[in-house]
Amino acid sequence: MIGASLTQDLSEAAEADDKATLTSANAPPALVGRIEGGYDAIVIGGGCDGVISACYLAKAGLKTALLERGSAAATLATREFAPGAKASDGPHLLDAFDPQIIRDLRLAKFGLKLGKQLAEPIVLRGEGREALRLARVKRGAGGQQDASGLGDAAAYATLLKSDAAFASSLKGAFARGPAVSLGLGLDGPFERLLEKLGGAEKTRLARAADAVAAEELSSVLRDAALVDALSFDAVKGASAGPLSPGSYLGWVRHLAGAAGEAPGAGRHIEGGLGGLGEALRRSAERFKVDIRTDVRVKQILVEWDAAAGVAIEGGGQLRAPIVVSALSAAHTLGDLVGSQGLDAELLSELESPAPALGAAKLHLALRSAPEFYGAERGDLSGRLILAPGAQEQEAAFAAARRGLPAQRPPMEVVLPSVHDRAMAKDQGFVLSALLYPAPTRLTTADRTELLKHAIATLSAASPGLVDKISAAELRLAA
Repeated sequence: MIGASLTQDLSEAAEADDKATLTSANAPPALVGRIEGGYDAIVIGGGCDGVISACYLAKAGLKTALLERGSAAATLATREFAPGAKASDGPHLLDAFDPQIIRDLRLAKFGLKLGKQLAEPIVLRGEGREALRLARVKRGAGGQQDASGLGDAAAYATLLKSDAAFASSLKGAFARGPAVSLGLGLDGPFERLLEKLGGAEKTRLARAADAVAAEELSSVLRDAALVDALSFDAVKGASAGPLSPGSYLGWVRHLAGAAGEAPGAGRHIEGGLGGLGEALRRSAERFKVDIRTDVRVKQILVEWDAAAGVAIEGGGQLRAPIVVSALSAAHTLGDLVGSQGLDAELLSELESPAPALGAAKLHLALRSAPEFYGAERGDLSGRLILAPGAQEQEAAFAAARRGLPAQRPPMEVVLPSVHDRAMAKDQGFVLSALLYPAPTRLTTADRTELLKHAIATLSAASPGLVDKISAAELRLAA
């Protein structure tokens, strides 16, 4: 019902921005004890997904309320973790963000500034071995000192061209839902897509649903570190490792398009995630989303098998025929909707969820620029990957499920201060590493251990790194 109208442009008559804050200071009266209507849609959750959903609904002409339990919406923070050193606790690159959202919500107009595309990572091999610079290998440049040279250059270029074309044909389906339940076949939009495809593409998609990333990549590429790095890209954010059936489709999804609109491309955000959060807040103001902060939803109201609004903790209701939740499926369906009326199979999945996986962020304040074996100074502006072999990556997944830190955590490394000098003071640098997978909770002892393992893993690829560290912090990713 909503889909056809989500892309409608608002009339130019509404161009003037109404300045409404997104904090509790100017919020409408509290809902406690009141029943309030007049809304077309309610969005629960004021994070990135919630604000984007609310903006699209409002942009389509629906009077929309966004309910956030905290004191402010779109709280994607860039913070100072050490004197003069800033970092974000969430993703450090905009690499899984549909560029159409940037255009539709006019985020560039509202202050979102992105850096250059970072499509080709630099693969850090560790143990004193030179880094593998994929842009050079792709072009077939010389200078590689081992068997990965021109042989892998041609193979990598062919692989990237073939898989990027395949990924492009699946881009719409990737945008509409998960691709695969590992080992269980294709889900949702992919089942429908499979019915429409013919010939070789249909066979390829069906095969990719069960293919193992590490095996597929190693059948084409000879350099183990390259296979390990691409395997990491395949399973970053996934529920299982690169030796699991279906993981190869994760590599295809990685290529399916991102904020950089090049295969696998990501971009730095000026000001970190805080820059994205500020642009989303301004977009919400522009589209007249009604932000309600400090509101805790107790229940999603269902009447005659249809959404009717929400009940608020402490009493009171907000009524609307459309309710969108940006919270987890388990909390939304199991707690807010309730088990009554839910399909038995869905209820079983909610009651017995897969072990949760998280990510951790390592932030280092450095006195001077880090050096990496075989990398040039210009490579510090790129995306660096340091990943162990597929077996060790699988071990990291197993450890994370048990709530334990990995011995050699796979990581993606960037230096945000290279792109935005406001992230570090004077001649210092900030290094930010995304460690995946990680437990969803860490004891103080486990956090200290993971920090120690992460720095040791980095030090194997970066001589003298420890002596350059003025402050270090490890937190679970937001």
